Amino acid sequence: MNISKKVPRIKLGTKHYGKGDDLSSEFIKGLRLPKHSPAHRVYGEIEKTKWALSMVLVCHLQDPFLEEFDEYQIQWFIENLHSLGTYCFTWGSDDSINHIFPNTVVETLDERINYLQLDLDDCRDFLSFRDIRLLWLDFARISFRKLESSYSEWYATLYGLAPITNSKKETSALLNRSSTYLFWVTRYTTKKLGINELYWEAKVTDYNPPKF
Repeated sequence: MNISKKVPRIKLGTKHYGKGDDLSSEFIKGLRLPKHSPAHRVYGEIEKTKWALSMVLVCHLQDPFLEEFDEYQIQWFIENLHSLGTYCFTWGSDDSINHIFPNTVVETLDERINYLQLDLDDCRDFLSFRDIRLLWLDFARISFRKLESSYSEWYATLYGLAPITNSKKETSALLNRSSTYLFWVTRYTTKKLGINELYWEAKVTDYNPPKF
């Protein structure tokens, strides 16, 4: 039996708290950055996105509504999104191969999006939802959009106006495609559940609240 000699990330009996009381936290190789740095913002959005995806799965376990592929894809996101945080904390190095998402993910999401669109009409306008399952799916979509925005800010801070290339562009493509994928999963699930889509109308309605 082989026992790993790898040093644990968090050692028992070691005080890890208190070091960030000065509004900084460790970046890489002992370097400390302020907690409002773009890399930290990416990590914060990752946590929120994982939480939203987890709530989708919680709803699914209580009353199954996802198809097998979508359940797998959401679980895969939850298990692997933290690699994006590590990637940002290593300056987006192409050498950090353990934290770069494979191109096959984007290719598969493209195929899945095309499949979901086969039985759906064009979307006329913004959608709103009143079903908790659809709300969590849509919140996960929004979370990916916010994560993509934070990633864009991280890139601009490090590389300015330089064209995005290589693994950095591939990562950006994954984030962009993921929110699109969840949009179509939400519409597909809406139809599968027999729920009418609710469209936002571009106008302000009358305001007649009940008396109190």
